Amino acid sequence: MPPMPTIRARAGWVPLLLGLAGGCSTEGQRGADRPSADTAPDSGGALDTGPAPTPDPEPDRPAPYCRSLDPSWRASYASELDRTLADLIEDGGLQGDARVYVTPDGTCAWRDLPDIDPPLPQLGRDLFFSLDLSGDRDVACATCHHPLLGGGDALSLSVGPGREPHAMGADRVRGLTDPGVLQVARNAPTTFNIGLWDTALSWDGRVEALTPVVGRNGAGSPIRSVDPAGLERDDAPANLVAAQAWQPVANLHEMGGGWGERFDSATALLDAIARRFADQPEWVARFEAVCATEPLPTTWTSACATGDPDALVSFSHIAHALGEYQRSQVFTQSPWAAYVQGDVDAIGPVAKEGARVFLSSLADGGQGCGTCHAGDLFTDESMHAIAGHQIGPGVAGDGVDLGRQGVTGDPADAWRFRTPTLLNVEVTGPYFHAGSMASLSQTVVFYRDIPFHVADYFGSPDRPTLHPRPWCRMTQWESLPGCDTLYGADLTHGGDVLAFLDEDVDDIDAFEGSVSVPLVAFLRSLTDPRVRDPDVLAAWVAPDSELDVTETSSEWEEYCEVMAERDSMLNLRTKGFRWIVTGEVADGRTVNAAARLHDLFGFAYWQEVEPHFASATGLTADAESLAIVTLETLAPAQRSTLLAAYRALTEDGPYSDLLGRRAEVFAAFGALRGGEGPPDDGWHSPHTEAVAAEGQLLAAMAEAYRATLDSLPVPERAAHRAALEAVVHGELSALPAGVYDPSTPSVALSAEVQAEWDAVDRPGGPDLALFVAQYATYWTGRACTLGFMPRLEEGARRANYFGFLSWSERYAFDLQTGTRGMGPLLAEITTVMGDEETELDIVSAARTADARSLQAQRAQTTARADVAAVLVALQADDLGEADVRGPLDRVAETYGEVGEHERDQLTAELQYYLTFSAGLARSGRTRLAEYLACIEHPDTQAMRGHGGFAAMGGGTCVP
Repeated sequence: MPPMPTIRARAGWVPLLLGLAGGCSTEGQRGADRPSADTAPDSGGALDTGPAPTPDPEPDRPAPYCRSLDPSWRASYASELDRTLADLIEDGGLQGDARVYVTPDGTCAWRDLPDIDPPLPQLGRDLFFSLDLSGDRDVACATCHHPLLGGGDALSLSVGPGREPHAMGADRVRGLTDPGVLQVARNAPTTFNIGLWDTALSWDGRVEALTPVVGRNGAGSPIRSVDPAGLERDDAPANLVAAQAWQPVANLHEMGGGWGERFDSATALLDAIARRFADQPEWVARFEAVCATEPLPTTWTSACATGDPDALVSFSHIAHALGEYQRSQVFTQSPWAAYVQGDVDAIGPVAKEGARVFLSSLADGGQGCGTCHAGDLFTDESMHAIAGHQIGPGVAGDGVDLGRQGVTGDPADAWRFRTPTLLNVEVTGPYFHAGSMASLSQTVVFYRDIPFHVADYFGSPDRPTLHPRPWCRMTQWESLPGCDTLYGADLTHGGDVLAFLDEDVDDIDAFEGSVSVPLVAFLRSLTDPRVRDPDVLAAWVAPDSELDVTETSSEWEEYCEVMAERDSMLNLRTKGFRWIVTGEVADGRTVNAAARLHDLFGFAYWQEVEPHFASATGLTADAESLAIVTLETLAPAQRSTLLAAYRALTEDGPYSDLLGRRAEVFAAFGALRGGEGPPDDGWHSPHTEAVAAEGQLLAAMAEAYRATLDSLPVPERAAHRAALEAVVHGELSALPAGVYDPSTPSVALSAEVQAEWDAVDRPGGPDLALFVAQYATYWTGRACTLGFMPRLEEGARRANYFGFLSWSERYAFDLQTGTRGMGPLLAEITTVMGDEETELDIVSAARTADARSLQAQRAQTTARADVAAVLVALQADDLGEADVRGPLDRVAETYGEVGEHERDQLTAELQYYLTFSAGLARSGRTRLAEYLACIEHPDTQAMRGHGGFAAMGGGTCVP
């Protein structure tokens, strides 16, 4: 097997001092394989505590730690946050380790789970990796559930027969051009910790224990399965996992393939698969070797006595072995588990805050995530409707997946899917039942405003099509012709899904973006480090496996998130709002206030998307913090080179020239608004010069960053970049003493470096902290991160030319709640402006401007990516001076195209704003002026941070 990529494990936690506890689970059926609607009703009701558990197969193993019986457990939870979490842990009945459950007498017991070493799980492992288990010998169970890919396949939707049999994950679908190959309807759930489920398996719960018993994985209960048509079992499965293992092998789209189509029933297909193994003496010997082990199904014991190969190698025995192998994949020893069991230093302060938000109810200031993701397994094992995006073929090939309704036939179960476990969730992406979400950050943000994010993902009839569509950014779809039009809300949801939202989910209001980072940090604390260690996972990989897991099998470690386009009409209306009314900049502000350079050095991506720095350090992911740790990481010669370059940027005046040119553009716009002629090229010249100045500044910054690296000898450069990689991800242990204080947490420059900082910092110049921080993010970034632009920032740059940026920085906040988020106000402004458009009969002008601006914005995004590609060419460690000059010249040249597309956007917007202001002048309408005056009124502004209108019993500024 090729070497796996090196994956950084989170440092700073103390592992639990517990021993390693010890078919296929791909989902989704199509056509004739779709289950009937009346074969498996919901089990309903609470879990039974049941009879006494099966005796521990390892009687010498120490009894499990039982937090609920430890009177000294709380002693170390001293801080206010730790005490709050201790209360939440008590309220949730958490023990820390999901292998442990509470018995009827109140004590704790280990779940009865196999280790990987005995013959039976070893046999199951080798069957799990055998291509012979599929009809056409081109798919194994491990194709969709490989331990080195988090117990899944790192794809949104698994791909069954018909592809390269040895390829895994993204390698299996790279270059895919035929959407007809996508036959599996759902994302492959992880097999990790599958033995810890007690109620049901599969996204729709099609394999369920009718009278589930806590801690038994379905044992001791009748198990009902909604199986492929015609499947008959010859014995009762021992547990949920063994019951589920029948299904994928019998499903033509998952494993049966063209070979399976020749059989009249699923039972005949599985019997033929079993005979395939029974005809091979080496496999028969493997089944015979298990005869000496206990416990075994009675049919297996009887077959051992008769020596009949067909009876010994039956499919029920294959399924049982597959189940025992999967049940041995137990990975629960996470930093969070250690924290619950008393190690308060096992997770950092950001993750602790995320845990508080996760576990607290909405009424207590949390998000109530623990309502559904309950217990130590982080699932209530129930079905919920959360409006997860439906992409892919659907269960019948019509793009629709009704979830649990397909099992029960009950319309009340429409769109409901089983709550997944969150243990090791960091390595089991992508997320949701159709794998529509690429990252934890995206998934957390989804819950801020579910209706908005469904529309944001698919688009809606009243807004231009988003581009690129979110699914088209994934390897699985990126090569498909017409990907943007492949799926849509009208096909996959029809809007009905939002009407079925669970009440608990529907109550989660739009929360501040700052909540996302701690929540993601907490979710990352649920990862058992062993699931990132290929040496540990090797025990669960068949030694002769032909499945080729490579560094490119999973795209998620290197996946670049791209912000979905913001509602373009919102951008258009809000940015011109104040300019249309007044034509002026807010009092005491300048048009260039807070207007920074285009971020083409990766800082925006680092701050907006990557959670590592904040979660590992407890520091805010801001420019100042990163600048401090970056400067302290540099060698003295490097620091001198970098700071000298900053001094040159401020002293030579290119930055001041840029700001002056921007102000000239604003003045030219003001003259046009005052009636001094129609839009023409009068403002183009200063804008062109501003773009040229910005391009020169970007080239100068790239040159400075290159010179700083080049101040090191070539052999030392790779190590320096590795050190930068560490600090941007929050590994600060190599910093000089006194720079980072994790107890606060805080960072501060050493006295020597502070003096160097003070010597070059200049008011009115580019932000020195940002300049330094971008050095680090540039050398650790890729083209897709360097070209990233937050969607608010993209609009804000152009809004600056109409004075909106400086106005919003001073006046905008959520008027209803008093909080700092301006999203609700922007939405309100958009509505008010839209009403005025209707009154002035300029709706068509708005839509024309919106379409033209959006087209230019997309072209600008492409051009910005071209600049990023040039910057990447400058990143090679061993470039000579002559090699550097060419790309540096191309930075400014290529940036000129970015400016051309910005000018096209401004032209479209300016024409609309002039039409709007002229309409207001003709009509004499004052509604917008009254609205603006109310927002800016001192009494309104006094509500910021003090509850807003809600604290006053209600109110609004809308006339």
